[in-house]
Amino acid sequence: MNLIILALYLTYAAFEGWREGIYWHVKGGSRYYDWQPKVEEHVIFTIQRAIITIMGSILLFFTGMAWYWCVASVIGYALTFTFMHNGIMYLTRNEIDPTIYHKRFWAQSTSSVAKTTKFMTPISRTIQFIVGVLLNVGAFIGNGA
Repeated sequence: MNLIILALYLTYAAFEGWREGIYWHVKGGSRYYDWQPKVEEHVIFTIQRAIITIMGSILLFFTGMAWYWCVASVIGYALTFTFMHNGIMYLTRNEIDPTIYHKRFWAQSTSSVAKTTKFMTPISRTIQFIVGVLLNVGAFIGNGA
């Protein structure tokens, strides 16, 4: 079950990346450029992602998975998110405007104000993704599949 939830979570991350790619493109270069939300967007996005992650962990717990494998899976979910999300976001931004993010999925922002951007390089995201998938596969095997 946790691998199914991981696949759904990665699908969610891809859609979030696509949606945010469009959002940041419109906000950054449109007539809405001067609009500023009352709450910094990254806080809202983090809360939204935390809710989805918590829902996945609750679902895992109710499938009868041991609590420690649930924890390993949820950590794995969190580690895989940025790889898919940021990759799709940069790819989407490049599709909209081919003059930006030339490395597409493997690009790195130089203008983001998100506090974690400088740590979320393509190499870091890839390593996190591999570790996250391994945690979920380990939980799948360790829980008796």
